[in-house]
Amino acid sequence: FTVLSEFFTRRIFHYQTGFSISKITVNSKIVLATTGWLLLIGTLFFLFVEDQNSLKGFSFFERVSLSFFQSVTTRTAGYNTVDFTNLLLPTYWVLIIFMFIGASPGSTGGGIKTTTFLLLIKSGFSILKKQKNVNIFKKSIPFSHIDYAYTLVFLAAVCVFFSTLGLSFTESGMKFEALLFESVSAFATVGLSMGITPALTTAGKIIIITAMFIGRIGPLTLTLSFMSNPHKDKVYFSKSDVLVG
Repeated sequence: FTVLSEFFTRRIFHYQTGFSISKITVNSKIVLATTGWLLLIGTLFFLFVEDQNSLKGFSFFERVSLSFFQSVTTRTAGYNTVDFTNLLLPTYWVLIIFMFIGASPGSTGGGIKTTTFLLLIKSGFSILKKQKNVNIFKKSIPFSHIDYAYTLVFLAAVCVFFSTLGLSFTESGMKFEALLFESVSAFATVGLSMGITPALTTAGKIIIITAMFIGRIGPLTLTLSFMSNPHKDKVYFSKSDVLVG
């Protein structure tokens, strides 16, 4: 919605003043670029892997349409046009990743968001290249934003881990990938399932509800709401090196 709002605001400004703003914000560029690449990769992967499985019997146009739809809905609405109980294992894992990434900031979708995902990728490459700054579209991203992204992903992973762990206790007879799929789908508020939702125990359903609640509010927002007001450090200690990896 933030990207759409920006475009509509620009159109209104141009209509009222006659002037146009040529450049869009870095946030909108990140959203559009990341969304485009995820849609393309998801469509091609689903089409290639499921071509002789869940897509078998459809025409080429129908296979492309179904693959594109699943690439979109995995990160947003959670509808399915193919049988999700008969997909191949690699497809499940990629769908889990897509659900975890989720939609874009300012939307009704869940997940860690596309901007967070790209910040992590760019930050990783900057570290490998030994660059001091994280640069995207010729703009330097503040380190506070990078820290925020890492914290958000960590808390999201913790939520998924504990919800999956809890389901492994309450739903002992089910496959791990099905429980993980259910947990990520709940956290990202997607709604997709491998068909095990009706068979969950009462305790399992409570775990799923809790994961959905945390995912909808946001793990970082929820954590900060229980913490005291931030305060500046009054004491500064000397720095020390720590071996990593």
